[in-house]
Amino acid sequence: MSFWLSGLSFLLITIPPNGRTVGKGTGRFLGEITQGFRFILNRRHFRSLIVFASAANFVASPMAIFTVVYARQVLHGSSSLYGLLEVALLSGGILGSFAAGKYSSKLRLSQVVVALVGSGCAVAGLGLVVNRLFATGFLVVFSGVLALLNIPFITSLELLAPDDIRGRVVQSAFLLIGGVTTPIGLVVGGWMMTTFGVRTVLVAMWALLICFAGIGTQVRAFKEDAALSMGFNKRSKNV
Repeated sequence: MSFWLSGLSFLLITIPPNGRTVGKGTGRFLGEITQGFRFILNRRHFRSLIVFASAANFVASPMAIFTVVYARQVLHGSSSLYGLLEVALLSGGILGSFAAGKYSSKLRLSQVVVALVGSGCAVAGLGLVVNRLFATGFLVVFSGVLALLNIPFITSLELLAPDDIRGRVVQSAFLLIGGVTTPIGLVVGGWMMTTFGVRTVLVAMWALLICFAGIGTQVRAFKEDAALSMGFNKRSKNV
């Protein structure tokens, strides 16, 4: 029933005509992706943001399969506990997204540091404290602080791209950040959990997330680009 309702909901979405011709086929798709890639490669600040986000996403992506392994191997729980941990992850993301949308009008360097340090500490807590209640809380914190960063970060990518090719640039950026690094991160994370154990993966994730917090303070785009340091009221194409 849920799939039927999800499918029917698309019928309620209205898209105003934009006056542009719509091409068909793989060629059109590849052409748009190529144009987005070209824009990213030719803009130094935009390129550095994509590299930084892709690397951080690679480190955090094993969390997509982490809860089922953690619930069984560490907490020795059933499928109901796994469901509770998944709810905790989703709840944290919703709360963080709401807070970011309501209170964050621009991407600040402090948000990058707080999100990566906070998520790293939450991961460390999962490895140190074997308790169902604390595990639920740590997962809420993990996804919540990352959402506080993701919302303004995605906004920055959209506003740093010119109006006429924004969709292509954002599509290419998401492909690089999530479409490439997420599958690789899942494979590597799953192999590490099987070979070295869940807690070893947690320690590795904690160390890398803390390192990325320090690296983030050196990403020049966060400090030099006017649209990132002063907000998004004025859109800058010279990135």
